[in-house]
Amino acid sequence: MVFLGMQRAPKTEEEKNNDPLEAREATKNLARERQLYNHQKYEMDRKEIQKEILEVEGYDINDEMLRERRDWIL
Repeated sequence: MVFLGMQRAPKTEEEKNNDPLEAREATKNLARERQLYNHQKYEMDRKEIQKEILEVEGYDINDEMLRERRDWIL
């Protein structure tokens, strides 16, 4: 039936190796892994920065807010 054009010819090894759908899936998986890694790194860095800001500027912010409240009451 292949010779009449009623069935597709079987894929050759080269066609199987160069399949664009498999290449697309591999690219998507790589992008997904990279995105997950970058998101995890972002969350860790964000938590570190929050901790650093709290240590460095937390007391100053707290004092400023208390001062504003006291001035408002007076």
